[in-house]
Amino acid sequence: MATYQSVPTVQNESHGSNEGSPLVGEDRIPIVDRPPSRKRYFVGGVVALCFLAVGAYYRHYGANTTATTAQGLLSFIGADKAAGDRCVVTKIYETSCGADLICCPKSLTGTFGKCQSCCTHYDCLGLIEQPVAGDYGEPFCIDDTCQASKTGQAGQDILIEEGGYPVYMPSETIDNSKTFQKYAMPRKVISNDPNDPVFESLWYFDFNEQPDIFSMDDIVYNGTHITLKSFAKMHAGYSKYYKAFDERETGIVTMYMSDNKFSVVADYPKLAFVEKYHTLTFEGKKDEERGQDMLEMSAKQVEERPKFDLDKWILHAKAQATAIITRKSIESQVEAGVDRALNWQIRRYVNSYTEDGSLNPSSSSRWASHSLKAQHAIELAKDPNFTRGHLKSEQHCKHLEEGQGFTVSHTEDTVTIPLGRPVTMFSGEMVNAPSHYLGFNVGHVTAHYDEDKGILQLFYQGYSNSRQYSDVKYPGPDGFAGLYVGPVSEGSDYVVDPLKDGRGDFSLRTEPPRDLFQFPDSKWNLSWLLRSSDVPDVSIWRRPLSERCTAETVNADFWKNIDIMKGSESIYDSIVQNLDTLNGVVEGMPCATSWMRADYGEGSHNFDANEIGVWAHSLGEIVDEYTNEMTLAPWWDEWECFYQGKDEKLCY
Repeated sequence: MATYQSVPTVQNESHGSNEGSPLVGEDRIPIVDRPPSRKRYFVGGVVALCFLAVGAYYRHYGANTTATTAQGLLSFIGADKAAGDRCVVTKIYETSCGADLICCPKSLTGTFGKCQSCCTHYDCLGLIEQPVAGDYGEPFCIDDTCQASKTGQAGQDILIEEGGYPVYMPSETIDNSKTFQKYAMPRKVISNDPNDPVFESLWYFDFNEQPDIFSMDDIVYNGTHITLKSFAKMHAGYSKYYKAFDERETGIVTMYMSDNKFSVVADYPKLAFVEKYHTLTFEGKKDEERGQDMLEMSAKQVEERPKFDLDKWILHAKAQATAIITRKSIESQVEAGVDRALNWQIRRYVNSYTEDGSLNPSSSSRWASHSLKAQHAIELAKDPNFTRGHLKSEQHCKHLEEGQGFTVSHTEDTVTIPLGRPVTMFSGEMVNAPSHYLGFNVGHVTAHYDEDKGILQLFYQGYSNSRQYSDVKYPGPDGFAGLYVGPVSEGSDYVVDPLKDGRGDFSLRTEPPRDLFQFPDSKWNLSWLLRSSDVPDVSIWRRPLSERCTAETVNADFWKNIDIMKGSESIYDSIVQNLDTLNGVVEGMPCATSWMRADYGEGSHNFDANEIGVWAHSLGEIVDEYTNEMTLAPWWDEWECFYQGKDEKLCY
């Protein structure tokens, strides 16, 4: 079976076939790409717990309780079990299920389980062959089998009937702040020309001008690839263009690169960029109403309540985060913003590309144009007299997938990127202020390195771009909300049908979930217990760090324990399954300084789906050892001091 083998799934090594992979070839990596952690796997354990687990399992399935423990255990470990049979979740017995079946945990301890075709979506992703245009395989584990849809064809009909994919989110700026409000995400084909992408972006790295942590000696260049040190802070000039919104902007991005095991948006992540963008020049519609209103609201609250009640804020925030995550609202945002079928067309294009090393800034007028603009942004950053006309900052994640032939790779402390050929890239964008939206882009990125000048350029062309405004009171400029797509190449394999929606429907819902803090199937809620008012406290980012963060939180263990747990479908799933982790996510965010700070001003945003989403996924996607260091780092806003030769701490 030809399958996409680079997926970091948790399935057994014996599950499925690795032969003939069209995407990674002979030198494929193993399917098992996630090292065990104490949060995700329970293997073995003390004998007493094993006996208790066997007894509990037998009671659950109505087994004969007079059987001896030994006989019961033997029934779990026999080989070639069929779907639905009991099994043991340990590597010792990893072949106890029959061909193409996995032992999925079903007991309280996770030691015993049932033989199934899949445990989670990750198992299904590892089995998908390259689909035909318009399809995306069977990525969802539904009723223990891999399926393409939860609702069938009706799901596609809903996307049309509702005016787009329906998403439900509460708004912290309206009177009824506890009710989930609906907004729709239409899908539109806005380009039929592969040479006219829906999105473009370029990074211009001058390695001669980088922070002290970066060293030219760490660069390895062999003509076909460039290798850089992981987690090394870098600054770059950038230039971006959004076709759907007629937006053009330039600025400075501060970032680092690393290996990547988990992603909210990419199915097969290999490398990641974690970035904060600072807009210097902007052409387009400026959307600043929400940011201005939040500044006024937060200032008024600080005046009325000079002493900040952190315990009350955390209590409300935990309940809010739990409600938004358990209602699958953030997953529905991701599903609404990404065309799965088009993702596979981009992968097909990248993995069929044969002209390795041929692409460079001279091969594309668009590349060359963005390069000049990004270089100009660096010059503006150095000018102490330059005044920004649009104080916008953004938090981004980029995810590069492994492909066929020359592709990306990593070691424990380096990342390697091929030069002159496209690599599939997914990106998430979060703007908290002055506008307030979530965006996704999917396309391919091409790198070029000039060794003589020490210049690295990355040119990103996107064929899927979405933007959604989660606060219904501020829906953004007219016509901006939606998913915008176009073909990555010419030919029948790359047709983008305007009438065939390529989005999934696993998280799709047509009715709003129950209100925040409301009990299931009841009119009663926990608002009184949580001391929650209809007007939330939005002053968190106006408060000094000493009032919103404790040393206990900074030094807590949760920073190293955010991970995908076995049986979880996503990072957000893992968070609500572990109370300590959930507590850490909410309590940890107020300890952030520059990472969560908006350039528009202190108090210009607060804590809703945007902040919950970007903070939680940052903790989940960043490698555990660096989570605390990177999310609490003070240097995400140092770019101005750096380029103007000032003490960088002045910009902390």
